[in-house]
Amino acid sequence: MSTLSRNNTDDSALVERLSFLIHTMSTRIALIGSKLHRDNGINHFTARILVLLLEHEELRVSDLVDLLMLPQSTLSSHLLVLQKKGLIRRRRSRKDSRSVFISLSAVGLPLAQACDEQSRKANIAMLAEVDEGQRAIAFDFLRHVSQRLDDLLAESADVTEVALTPPPAASAKKTKKVNKS
Repeated sequence: MSTLSRNNTDDSALVERLSFLIHTMSTRIALIGSKLHRDNGINHFTARILVLLLEHEELRVSDLVDLLMLPQSTLSSHLLVLQKKGLIRRRRSRKDSRSVFISLSAVGLPLAQACDEQSRKANIAMLAEVDEGQRAIAFDFLRHVSQRLDDLLAESADVTEVALTPPPAASAKKTKKVNKS
């Protein structure tokens, strides 16, 4: 079995990359709740939505998009599942009809509490035998990594936009070739 590399080169094998370690941890966290999720027809994303609503009582859809870093369309699909199961309520803002608020229903509250309990158990297990100093270092490191990923995401968005937008001259040449045929 391979051990994790401590170098910063980009030529490391997949299993030796921090991104892969984070992926496997995220998968394990999702698996911890899989029976609860499966028994209630939800997944780890919808479980997170329920816990956030438990913590905040009510959130705008745009707040959930920001907190979960999910595209609006993906979040809307998850919210539709929760709404069909009667786990959440939606209401439009009186001030801005475009703004939608989400809250737990009476049916959703006990499931949100169960999801929160599982999340807390996973958190306790991850931090067991880790002293306060190590926790602070770990959280600082992960926040730094998260910021670097945000920076990379912003750079990637710029590159993607440039790559997807053909230069005007290229578009004109294609049009001329099509017209000549």
